[in-house]
Amino acid sequence: MNNAKTRRLIVYILAAVTLAMCAAPASAEEWIEPEQTIDPDAYPEYTESFEQEALTQTIQPAGQETPAEPGEAYAEPPLVLVPESTGYAVGAFSEDSRQSGGTTRADVLPFMLNDPAPDFLLQTTLGDFQGPGSYGGNNIIITFWISWKDGCLSSLSALRSAQRRYPDFSILAVNSLPAENNNAAWTEEAFMGHIGWINSYFEENGFGFSALLDVNGQVTSAYRAEQIPMTYFIDRDGIIRITWPGVLTGDTLDTLLGMMSALDRF
Repeated sequence: MNNAKTRRLIVYILAAVTLAMCAAPASAEEWIEPEQTIDPDAYPEYTESFEQEALTQTIQPAGQETPAEPGEAYAEPPLVLVPESTGYAVGAFSEDSRQSGGTTRADVLPFMLNDPAPDFLLQTTLGDFQGPGSYGGNNIIITFWISWKDGCLSSLSALRSAQRRYPDFSILAVNSLPAENNNAAWTEEAFMGHIGWINSYFEENGFGFSALLDVNGQVTSAYRAEQIPMTYFIDRDGIIRITWPGVLTGDTLDTLLGMMSALDRF
């Protein structure tokens, strides 16, 4: 083979080797994944939503759940007009008393309620003012009643008898005037006649507790007494433990007050 052919052959071999080396992939150890970036100008919608999500995560406190949709507000009670000349006040209701508070006795009797009792101050038919705070440290029974329901009157009689057996319980008998007069305005004559009837009835039947006047129904609504009679049993810490819708009997009260008395054993 002459020199010219030999040189051409060497050139061809070197060219083939060079091409093969350029086409071969790099080894796994040498391969580096190129970094992927997003151009904000190219994807404005994507970057805007990402920034908004990051902002939300920044201002949301850790562990705090998204608040639920608010439920339907409880309807305000209607205003029952009582002539100012009668001298009877509407009464006062404390919003602060709705704040919940813990109690260790809930662990003893977990089947009982654990709701803070709303505090209030109402005028009685005798002119003084009473409320749960008047009997601080006592077990309290609050019953909502009206004069024209036989079930309410029999419940008051049952409470009178129970109080003799359970003297540690104080009774607040709240007369709900909106329900008493079907949300109508009172004339002075009708209102004072109603007061006189209550005082006579309580005296004749020997009730050892007074009748409180819920003039505008605010306290009745605060306790959500959607039916009358309705009775609440409250422990010494101001916690509602039992609610009883409907008529009270002697046997029912013995059971309920026995349960309430059990709280004082622990």
